[in-house]
Amino acid sequence: RIAELNLIAARRAKASTAHAAALSYLQAGRGLLTDETWDRNYDLIFPIEYLLAECELVTADVSAAEERLSRLADRAQSAHDIAVVTHLRLTLYIILGNKRGVEVFIEYQRRCGNEWSPHPTDAEVRREYDQLMSSIRDRQVEHLVDLPLITDPDVLDVLDVFTEVVMTAI
Repeated sequence: RIAELNLIAARRAKASTAHAAALSYLQAGRGLLTDETWDRNYDLIFPIEYLLAECELVTADVSAAEERLSRLADRAQSAHDIAVVTHLRLTLYIILGNKRGVEVFIEYQRRCGNEWSPHPTDAEVRREYDQLMSSIRDRQVEHLVDLPLITDPDVLDVLDVFTEVVMTAI
């Protein structure tokens, strides 16, 4: 229960941009939990670990954030959790100017059941382009703009990851 209260306090501190205070609350909460908590109370330990990584990143402890996010990537269970961890890992590698983000994205795609090459051939790129163009077909841009907004949270998670990886791949 105390770990939960620390999580609540950390969320409030983070919302007030008091990242150092949030980090302290999260470290105190995490210190009360064991590795067995991953099996018994995933819904508590995952957000604590994730917010720790966020706060470590914002407070410039990038090596701790990188290590924590790498472990979280292995532990994330839901599609949403996998996507948010991937998104934050990509943000980290953009900040560092590190091309490792492309590998992280490839890993993410693999977990989603897609096999992508980090260095696609011209034929692979052409095939993907043709597939995209065939899905658009003869629609005018004006018709595409009038389509309803995407509200599916799983699709939005994937789009967040795709949006972030563009900066990594440049």
